[in-house]
Amino acid sequence: MRRDDEVATLRMPPHSIEAESSVLGSMLLDYEAINRVPGLTADEFYRPEHKLIFTAIRQLASAGQPCDVVTVFDHLADKA
Repeated sequence: MRRDDEVATLRMPPHSIEAESSVLGSMLLDYEAINRVPGLTADEFYRPEHKLIFTAIRQLASAGQPCDVVTVFDHLADKA
């Protein structure tokens, strides 16, 4: 592996844990917040647990179910 390739694999992508938490919190508090970021995908989250929570919110919203803390928790618990 070339030195440049090695360095590139070590670089951490830019991320903000606080911003990720804020986006997820907004979605959990306000169902309409989900529709305000239609192009957002799980791959845009850095933390794996944020990806899981986001995916659960999207799945519940697609099924027309509520996306509050309790339903998302139950949804994730059922998948574990």
